[in-house]
Amino acid sequence: SYLTAKVGGYSKKESVLVVLCFNIFAVMCITPSTFVDTWWMFLLFCFCFQIGGSATIPNLNQIILTSIPPRLKSKGYAIANVMSSFFGSVPSPTIYGLINDRWKPYNPRFAMRYFTCYSYVGLLWIVLATIFRYRQSDKEELFTGVKKEEVKVKGDPNALDDIHIAVDMDKKEENDKELQERN
Repeated sequence: SYLTAKVGGYSKKESVLVVLCFNIFAVMCITPSTFVDTWWMFLLFCFCFQIGGSATIPNLNQIILTSIPPRLKSKGYAIANVMSSFFGSVPSPTIYGLINDRWKPYNPRFAMRYFTCYSYVGLLWIVLATIFRYRQSDKEELFTGVKKEEVKVKGDPNALDDIHIAVDMDKKEENDKELQERN
């Protein structure tokens, strides 16, 4: 997505924040949908939820693909999809039907409210993934002793002005000398 590219791509830790923001937007949109009585308000909330969800899922899939080592990519992505289906789309109709049959005489919208509130579980998982991604990134910097810095290439005829190169702090002086020699 455009925003993920602006924060540095799917492999950067900031990409999870983009997913988190879209997911928060989606949850905030779907939660009030069960409390409105007009069809146009319901459709508006569902439309906004669809926008948030449509921005969350592809970004999350790309983050998964860039996080898995190449030799484990096919198996890891398959496991992620199986788990998503197992906990998400497969049991939902059965559970929804059971809850609806049980609670419909007392509260006709209870099952719908239950399942919209279930989206908070997905939000919780993305919050945990964000925390894990940031902690993992901090540990890698701590153990390797290498901090990455963004250096923008300017004036290089072989590079666009927008290209960013991540360099080690130790090699920054060497790269600066090379850039000066090119110019």
